Amino acid sequence: MAFAITDAAAREIRSRIDSSGCTRPTASLMDTSDTFRPSPEMLEAISRNASEAELLALATKEHREVEASLEYHLSVGIYEASDCRPQDLVEVGGVHFAMPVEIRKYLAEHLLDHSEGRFLLKKGDRIYRKLMDLGKEQGSAV
Repeated sequence: MAFAITDAAAREIRSRIDSSGCTRPTASLMDTSDTFRPSPEMLEAISRNASEAELLALATKEHREVEASLEYHLSVGIYEASDCRPQDLVEVGGVHFAMPVEIRKYLAEHLLDHSEGRFLLKKGDRIYRKLMDLGKEQGSAV
């Protein structure tokens, strides 16, 4: 069995594609979390056009402070196909994905679904709500 997607997942991805503005939209699986409000220090640095190094240092510091409270979940991002490696482009259920062959093999028996506003991966009786959990269970990085 190959990696597959349900009609519900395909509809949600197509909705994201339609609102993306991409000329050659390509979907990609990822873990994401809800955003958090930047600190006044970060807002001040942005408003004075701080250097990239300073912004990165501030962002890293803020991320460390909120990391434990972040709740990650599986999502699908939309990107330009030209930003992806050509060998990673594949069509699944009528949707173009950027997915390296190693990941396609790893997810061969998985089904991507969308339910109650969230994406999830199913394999048999198991349900994965984030890629990080899939990697932990398999004992490797995804």
